[in-house]
Amino acid sequence: MLILLARAAGPARAGRVMGLMGVVLSAGPVLGPVVGGLLLAAFDWRWMFLLTVPAGLVAMLLAVLVLPADVPGGKEDGDRLDVFGLALLGPGVAALVLAMTQSAEHGSFGVWPVLVPLVSGVALLASYATRALCSRRVGGIPPLIDLRLFASVSFSASVGTMLLVGLATFAALFALPLYYEQAHGHGTLAAGMLLAPFGIGSTVAMPLA
Repeated sequence: MLILLARAAGPARAGRVMGLMGVVLSAGPVLGPVVGGLLLAAFDWRWMFLLTVPAGLVAMLLAVLVLPADVPGGKEDGDRLDVFGLALLGPGVAALVLAMTQSAEHGSFGVWPVLVPLVSGVALLASYATRALCSRRVGGIPPLIDLRLFASVSFSASVGTMLLVGLATFAALFALPLYYEQAHGHGTLAAGMLLAPFGIGSTVAMPLA
C-alpha cells in the first residue's frame, strides 16, 4: 500500500503522503476501539466484520478512480505472478494464525484443533521456503518473497527491528482492552476511550516525523 502511494505521489510529494498515511494508520487505535466499543454495546459482534464490506468496496472504487493506472511491461518472468507460491504462503500463514487462536481457546498446544493447523502451516511454509530458494536456479517464476534477501545483514536487521516494533506497538492494542475489561470491569466503550491517547500521540507525531 505504501509503495503504491509513493509511486502515485512522486518523489516531490512522497514525504507528505507518507506523513498523511501515518495519520490514517495512527487514527486506527483512536477510532477503532471507540467505534468498536459503540458497536459491541449496541449490536451483535458480527457487525464488526459486516461493516468492513462497504468500507472495502468504497476503498476499491476510490482506488480505481484516483490512483493512476499501472501499465504492465513485457511478458517476462519478472512480470508474472507466482501463483503456486501464493497458494503455499497464504494458507500457510492462515493456518499458523488459526493454530495460535485455537491454542489460546483450548489453553494447550497438545490438542488436535491446534496440532492439525500448526503442522499444516509449518509444512506449507517449509514447502514455500524450499521452492523460493530453488526457483531461480531452475529457471522458474521469481518468488513472491525472495528469501535470499535475508542473507544481507542490514536487511535482516531492518526486518527484525520492524517485527519488534510491531509486537511492541500492536500487542498493546490487543492486551490493554482485555486488561481494562476483565481486570478493571470497564465496558467496551470505556476500554476504547482509554486507548484513544495512544493513537492521538501517534497521529500528532507521524506528520512531524
